[in-house]
Formats: sequence, C-alpha cells, structure tokens
Amino acid sequence: MRTVGHPRLSLDDLRTVCDTGRMVMASVSKGIRTPETNPQRLGGHLVLVTGVSASGDVHFNNPSGHTSATRKAVLPIGDFERFFGGRGVSLGLRPLSLSAPLVVDTRARPAPDDRPPSRSRARTARVYEATAPAPPRGAPVTGVLTTDHPAWVETTDGGHARAVRTATGIWALSWDSAGLHLRCVSGTEDVKPQVVSTDPACLPDTVPAELNAGLCGLGPTQRLANGWLWDAITTAILRQVVRAGQARKLYRAWCSEYGTTVDSPYGELTVAPSAERVLKLEDEQFASIGAKFHRSGLKAAAEHYVRDGLTWQRLNAGDLTAALASVPRIGPWTAAAAACDFTGDFSAYPHDDLAVRTWAAQIAPAHPWPGKKDKSFRPMWTALAGPDRTALHTLTLSTLTWGSHAR
Repeated sequence: MRTVGHPRLSLDDLRTVCDTGRMVMASVSKGIRTPETNPQRLGGHLVLVTGVSASGDVHFNNPSGHTSATRKAVLPIGDFERFFGGRGVSLGLRPLSLSAPLVVDTRARPAPDDRPPSRSRARTARVYEATAPAPPRGAPVTGVLTTDHPAWVETTDGGHARAVRTATGIWALSWDSAGLHLRCVSGTEDVKPQVVSTDPACLPDTVPAELNAGLCGLGPTQRLANGWLWDAITTAILRQVVRAGQARKLYRAWCSEYGTTVDSPYGELTVAPSAERVLKLEDEQFASIGAKFHRSGLKAAAEHYVRDGLTWQRLNAGDLTAALASVPRIGPWTAAAAACDFTGDFSAYPHDDLAVRTWAAQIAPAHPWPGKKDKSFRPMWTALAGPDRTALHTLTLSTLTWGSHAR
C-alpha cells in the first residue's frame, strides 16, 4: 500500500473514484455536528463517499450513524474538507489502473489550531478503502487472505479456492501468489463479490505493543465478504457447539450433499442449499450428514429468511445482528458472526469469542489477558481499539486472520 502526501482533499479525485464505481471510506475518531445541514450527529466512524455533483456537493453515507437521519448526507466540498480533512483524515483511492490501493494521506497537515496532530490522533483518524468492489480481472487483490470461512479449500498448487453466490450468479475464486482471481461460472456478472481490505498498521497506540507488532507482522489482509446472507446464516448455525475443524467438515458435507455444485478451473466447488431447499429436507437428511443438532435452527432460520431476507440484506452489521438474534435457535454469537460475515464489518463481532481470546494470547503472551471465562475480556478488547469502530474491526479481523494462518 503506497502513501503519498497531499495538502487537501481533491474534488477531482473524489469524482474519479465515484465515476469508476469505487467508494471512499473515511474514519474519524470523534463525531462532528453540522447544524447548518443536519442537527443530528454525523460522522464518528465510517463515511462512504457515494457521489459528487457537478456543483461540487459531496454525497456520502454514514453507516455508523445511530438513526436514519445520520446515514446519508450532502455537504459542499469545502465543508466536507473542513469537517473531515481538517481532522487529519486521508483519502483512500483505488483507480482502475492500480492493482493495489493508493492512499492519499493528509495526516501530515497541521491541525486546525496550527499544531501538528499528535501521534495517537494521527493513528486513530484514518481513511482507507476498507470495502470496495473486487477489482477487474487482470488486477488481482494481493496481501494475506483471511480463510476463516469453511468454503475455502486448498488447491493442488498450495493456493485456496471457493465458490460464492451473489445476487446474480455463482463465482469461483482462487488465491495464489499473484493474489485473488474471480470468475463467474453461473448466472451473470452484474453483482460481483466484495473484498474487505484491512491494514493493522492503522491500529491506535492503545493496542499493546506486542500485539500490535504481531499483527503488523502479518501485514495487510484481504477477506471476501460473503455475497449471500443465507450462506452466512447457515455457516454460523453449523458452527454451533462444534470445534472449528468439525464445523468445516460439516459445512462442506452440507453443501456437497444438498447444495449446488459448479465446475471451475479449480475443480468442482459447491455452495450451500437455498433456504427453500432446506425447508423441504426431511429429518433423516439432516442426521445423515451429522447435522441433527442443527436441524431446528436451520429450519427456523430458513422460514424467517424466506419472509424477511430482502429486508435483512439492507441492514448494517449492528441492526442485522439484532434482527437475526430474534430468530429461534439463533443466539447473540451466531447472529453477530453471520452479520459480520455478510457485511464484512467485524466491529460487530462477538469480541469475547474463544478464537479471539486464544489468538490474542498467542500473539502477545506477556500481556495480562483475562481468563477464558472472565467476562472482562470483551470490554477490555473494545477499549484497546478506542472509540473508532474501524480500529475495532481491524483489531478483531486481523487477530482472526493471524489465527487462521497460525494453524
């Protein structure tokens, strides 16, 4: 990832990014108020620039907003620059000509009071392309792949491959030394899989030095956000009360037996059975693959998904977690895991998860971590990231990625 100095936010750059279908994600450590345009609290964490008008107005979404009034806003470029750029914010771009993100960094500019920004402030105010459409073929995403989803299988050449369903088709993906490659193998290419880029170098100083060093040693990571909410729900349910290795085998048996198989350059790949298909399965069919315990949860989830799935897909990670938790046999952990898998936002992850505890302790064994059953771990973990939910996302997902590569 390259970083270059830049004195101010560029309207032309914003237009270029929006015109090419990319999004800019901004993260600011403190909320701002814009009484002249919106009395509600804006900003705080994530800002996605979605368009720039001919008159220079910047259209952006604020998915971290707590009310619908805060989730969309329009500001003149000057106000956008003042409210965000003046807080040490950088502008993340991915022009089509680049195979890796270009970060235009404004952190070196003086703060509004003419003092250089402090190190902690500079590290908690970030803008980067954390979520963007997957690049076109010929411009692979590179870095470290997060392989927490059980659909990823190892290929004969030491890489990884999986199939993923989006709203318009099934895609075969592979990862090798050249990066991530995508090919639509069924349906149309209208809706492409989404890749979430995470860089632990953006973590704040509140993260313990030993943990920070271990995660930074991993480097930038790439995770495929699940393109199909139903698969994310299915995966989370099949992970209930079983170890990770067993859940992986169970998921693959589930997809192979009742799902859809597609041919790909990497061999046969499978995706999960649809909710409608699940509702037609007999009890014996669940038991035959070892999913007898999960039958009632999958059936209940399928019934609700058929009815509410389209609404759920429009929710952010926090609201989606709450909606899923209302389904019988989907508890808080399962709901949060599914929401994070689908949205790609791991700030909503169940941070006291055993995996997070285990890998954090292995990365930083000298740190005084709470015991495995100590409920103080979750508030301690979120405090390490500070008020910036992007930092919490990065801290959690980087830790989980470290663990998947440590096995």
